[in-house]
Parts: sequence; C-alpha cells; structure tokens
Amino acid sequence: MNTQSCVLAIIIPAYKPTFLRTAILSLINELTLDCKLYIFDDCSPYEIEKIALEFNQHPRIVYKKFETNLGKNDLAAQWNRCIQQTQQEPWIWLFSDDDEVTQGTLTAILEKIKNENQPKLLAMNVMYIDQNGNPKTKILRIPEKETAEEFALKRLNGDRSLFAADHVFSKALFQEVEGFVSYPVGWYSDEVTWHKMAKKTNTPIERVENALLLFRMSGQNISSSLHEVDNKLKAQILAHAYWKSQIISQNCEWKIAMLRWVIRGTEGSKSNIFRNKTLKHLRKLTDSKLQLLVAIACLITLRIKTLISEQLR
Repeated sequence: MNTQSCVLAIIIPAYKPTFLRTAILSLINELTLDCKLYIFDDCSPYEIEKIALEFNQHPRIVYKKFETNLGKNDLAAQWNRCIQQTQQEPWIWLFSDDDEVTQGTLTAILEKIKNENQPKLLAMNVMYIDQNGNPKTKILRIPEKETAEEFALKRLNGDRSLFAADHVFSKALFQEVEGFVSYPVGWYSDEVTWHKMAKKTNTPIERVENALLLFRMSGQNISSSLHEVDNKLKAQILAHAYWKSQIISQNCEWKIAMLRWVIRGTEGSKSNIFRNKTLKHLRKLTDSKLQLLVAIACLITLRIKTLISEQLR
C-alpha cells in the first residue's frame, strides 16, 4: 500500500469485541487516501480477528494480531506499541474499540491537520452514550484554544473532560515526550501525557470544529469498571506527584483545584469511602487535617446523593 499520501494513522487497540464493529463502521465511510485505520489485536481471546476480517477488502484498513497481551498489565505500553507499529503517517489518532464518532468527524480532523505544519495537540468535544448508543449527557464542550496552564487548571477543577480518543497529536510530539506515561490500568496516563505534550509544544491545544467523540459508558471499559479500584488509587498517587511537580503557584486557586482533583479522582475510582484503604489514600493526597476532613465530607455527600438517585430510578 502506498503510504506517501497518508497524513493520519487511526489506531484501534482492540481487545473487546462487543462494540468493535460499531466503532469501525463509524469511521469507514470517511476513510480516504489521506488516512489509514490500524486494528491492533492485543492477543485477545475474543473474536477480534473475525470482526476485523469482515473489512479485509478495504484498502485503508490494516489488521495485526500481537503474539503477547500487553494491555492487561500496562495499557499505556500497549498504546505505545501500537503507535510504533504505524508507518510514516505524521499524525496519530488513538481511537478505541468501543467508542464512536459522529458523521463528519474524521473529515474535519483531516481538514484540520492538512493545514498544520508544526507538532501540535488537537482535541474535540465529547458526548457520553450508553450501551445502545443513546446520549447520556449533553455535549461536553472544550475551549477553542487553551494553553498548558489553562488545561491544567481546568482539568484539576473538573471543568475539562478528556479521554484517550478525543485527542489527535503529531507523531513528532509523541516521540518528544517519549510516549504515553505508564500508570496502572492507564488511569491518568492520557491526562498527564496531554499536559506534557501541551507544555512541550508551547502552543495552545486547539479544538477540531465539527468533530465529536461519542464515549460509551458500556460497563466494560476501565472508566465503568468496579474491578480496578486499587489500581486506580495507585495511579492517582502517581498522577498526584506529577501535578504537584507542575504547580509552581501555591495560591488558593491552585490549592482548591488540587483538592477538587483529589476528591473527584477518589470518587471516580469507585473506592468505598468507608474502607480503611481509602482513608489512608486520602491522607497521602491531602496537605492538612482540614483538607482531609473536607475531602471525606465531600465524598460522603457524593455517596449519599448517588444512593438517593439510585433509589429514585
């Protein structure tokens, strides 16, 4: 296959089969000579190859099965392995095996990157969907442009959504930051890596207009899982150390943002606030007894709200 005209490598690190076909179909009608879709099978025991071979006649789709599973122990390492298997494409879009995009998204990305001549990080708006593809939220909009510092403050405050699949980046930039940061189950790996990329380029993260990722809350992905609680807490400890190293200002705004990040991340891990391990975790991430008490009170309140909401359904 001639790769000289390819500007974008779309990568699906595939392990779960349930929504893989849907993910591919959301992209296939906009695949052109400017891009290539790579399906990398992480030595899955499921029917990934069978689904991929349904599209083996498409000239812009490539399937490869790895001999060893890497994602189970180090998801970020699997992402890096997949990217290293691409060819000369200067831009990378790390997609997923259970999300979708709206019509026109791939076309909008291609139009955007054709006009870019320097390493850069791009992002798009997101909407949550359920297992059946029905919207669960309104569109989560991101700024048209944002600096690394703006990104950090918004993210810590909980005002900035992000995933792996809602960003597109230049391969040169990926190489400059030495790939995705490796944290347990890939938790926070994308968040920290996007910030490192934004800092490295010294140019704003730019939104791709008319592009929308549909992030599926399937109950099968790590975001929905209740089986990786301890690994998520370990990852938060590592990501906390990164953010602490990046925050120069110790003013009240940044301290509050950091505490919000701790509370939100602990709640998002699905860890039971009444577990002794959770309390020990919070002690590590808070700077004072007051911060610890505030974090505990907020997490208990969030838990009560969740229980009430479940009872009212």
